[in-house]
Amino acid sequence: MQQNDQKKALPVLQNLKTCFAKDIGIAQFAECLVSDPRQCRYVLPFGHGYFCQHPHRDSIVAGAQNLQSLQRTADVF
Repeated sequence: MQQNDQKKALPVLQNLKTCFAKDIGIAQFAECLVSDPRQCRYVLPFGHGYFCQHPHRDSIVAGAQNLQSLQRTADVF
């Protein structure tokens, strides 16, 4: 099986609520923050990290930002 076929065979993480990514200022990529993202077909290994190429990565980034904001708010109380 060729590398592209292997990549297509990988699942997308089952629940996008478990996906977390950070904007890195490059339009087609975000930094994947999932602890072990190697099982997702949209992950791209790069250096010591992973890039997210999910078609809904903007929503994933926004969700991660909202979660971080809520955690900071909770820490204040």
